[in-house]
Amino acid sequence: MFQDSFTIRRMSYLAILVAMSYVLKSVFTLELLTVRFSFYEIPLFLTGVLFGPYYGLLIGFINDTLHIMTPNNFAVGYNLMTVAGMLWGLAGGLFFYRRRTLQPVKLAVVIAVTYLLYFAIISLQLYGPARYTFFNLSPFPDIFLRIVGIMIRIPLHILFVKVLFTRVIAESAVHQYVLDPSEHHG
Repeated sequence: MFQDSFTIRRMSYLAILVAMSYVLKSVFTLELLTVRFSFYEIPLFLTGVLFGPYYGLLIGFINDTLHIMTPNNFAVGYNLMTVAGMLWGLAGGLFFYRRRTLQPVKLAVVIAVTYLLYFAIISLQLYGPARYTFFNLSPFPDIFLRIVGIMIRIPLHILFVKVLFTRVIAESAVHQYVLDPSEHHG
């Protein structure tokens, strides 16, 4: 039998969140050069909020594993982009785990700082020494597009997380179960 900390219900919720993240990353995404415009980070962030930083990291890793196995994908294996994706689950879990509400200012700061770290990690992967050594390409056109994309995504990300948490998750049985799983046996 499973222990109370990891039940079939919890596993089902986690599977739904990883499926949502995978679909948002693999299907509903816009890619221009090295710029990906997607919202796959939102389910990862919410996983951290609902289940804690460890599950947030795990779901980020599983999502990237599924994305790597997808045919017609340019991913070549685990790298810094995997770490950057896992960062979203970690951030949600570290700052908002088991909270009944998300304070808007704190949410905005956490998402903005997470995007800056995400941007730095992805930039290191994309524009590291290999790009200059093998391709002799300048990163500046891509960086400008990526900065514009992030400036658009930060407020949208804050809005989507806040709306999903307050209007969907906080009112649902998921949030009640996560806050006190001992009340929901059977």
